[in-house]
Amino acid sequence: MLNRVPGVRSAMAVGFDNKYYGEEVGAYIVKATGADPTEAAILRFCREHLPFYKCPKVVVFGTDFPVTSTGKYKRNQLKPLFAKFAAQQFRETK
Repeated sequence: MLNRVPGVRSAMAVGFDNKYYGEEVGAYIVKATGADPTEAAILRFCREHLPFYKCPKVVVFGTDFPVTSTGKYKRNQLKPLFAKFAAQQFRETK
C-alpha cells in the first residue's frame, strides 16, 4: 500500500516499540525524484485505504534502505529511527 502513495519511490512498514500499545506501525519512505510528499499526505492516503490499526502512525523519510549482502532489507536497522515516538499515544480521529 505504501508504494502506491503518489510521490513515493519506495517504502516499508516498520514496527516500532510503543509504551501504550506494545508495538505500532511506522512508515519509512524514500521520495520519488522531483516529488515532495508530506507526512500528512501519506497518512491521509493510508487512512483512506486501510483500517486505522493497519495504518502507519508516523512517517520517517530517508534516502535508501539498508540491505544485506544478498539484497534482503534490514528492517530492524530502521527501528531506531522511530524511537522518539515510543511514548506517543495514537488515537483514531474522525
